[in-house]
Formats: sequence, structure tokens, C-alpha cells
Amino acid sequence: MSETTEELSTQSGENLEQNNIVNSDENLPSKNGTVPEGHADNSDHMPEAEDNLLELPPEKLAGMVRDKRKAEASVRSKLREAEAERDKLAGTVTGFRRQAFAATAAASKVQESAMDDVLGAVGLDNVLGEDGTVDAEKVQESLQALRRSHPHYFEPIPKASSIGQGGAPAGFEGASWSDVLR
Repeated sequence: MSETTEELSTQSGENLEQNNIVNSDENLPSKNGTVPEGHADNSDHMPEAEDNLLELPPEKLAGMVRDKRKAEASVRSKLREAEAERDKLAGTVTGFRRQAFAATAAASKVQESAMDDVLGAVGLDNVLGEDGTVDAEKVQESLQALRRSHPHYFEPIPKASSIGQGGAPAGFEGASWSDVLR
């Protein structure tokens, strides 16, 4: 037992004698921290060795500080690792969301070269469902609105050809240059 602990025990014993309290197991708190009925809780008169830091030797205090700093460094390291893992997973989820958006947008005839512009205009967060996945209906609605305001993001819609506009009717095999030159 260290000298400091012995001094504390001696001081506690003196405090108990001064207050006419008998030092027995009946007056001490039970293991769950409660004092038995009919007995006074005198814990404020009995300082614990760990709580009285001023009386601890400097070597012990320095060891306690080193241990605390080491534990805190370990927690900070684990926190940094968890944050890095979270960021990595968030990037993966965003990549999957972008792919789902791009697939739906490509089906709606968005030009490949305009995909980033379309995504920026629509906003990925605006087309997510409640479960965090890309909602195809929301994407379609957003793209329809975007088609009206930015038609250049989309592939042109082929116009129906007619004879009057230079198109040939189905089944018509026109004359070739070789036919004309003969």
C-alpha cells in the first residue's frame, strides 16, 4: 500500500472517530453504492484515493496523463479511420446513384456529352426516393421539364420523311448515278 493511501486511511479513521461513527461494514455503502437503511451515508467525509489528485505523487499523475493521452490518441485514430471509411462509402453510393441516373437519362435520349450538365441542372438529390435510391419517375419528370428549357441536351427527334421533302416512299428504289449516265 502506498504512503498516500495509508495517510488517507489514517485521515478517514480520524474523521470517523471525530464524528462518533464506528468503522464497521454496516456503515459502508454496499457494492451497488447504497447505504443500508438506518445508517448515515458518510461518503463525503471519506475521500477516495483516486479522487484526491493533489495528494498523488507526480510520477503516478504523469503515468495517468500518459495513459489518458494514449487512450485519446487511439480514439482519435479510430475516428479518423471511421470518417475515411464513411467518405469512401458515400463516394461509392454517389457513383451508383449517378449510374442509375445516367441509365434513365440515356433512355430518355440525353446526349452523352451533356450528361454532366443535365445532372447538374436536375440535381441528384432532387430525384432520390425516400429510400435513397434514384426514382425513375422523378428522373423522367425532371427530364421532361428540362427538355422544354434546354432541348440541346437531348438528341434531336427524327422527323417523319415525306415525298415532298426529299424522302422516298417505302419500297421505292430510286435511280442510281449509273442508271442516269447510261
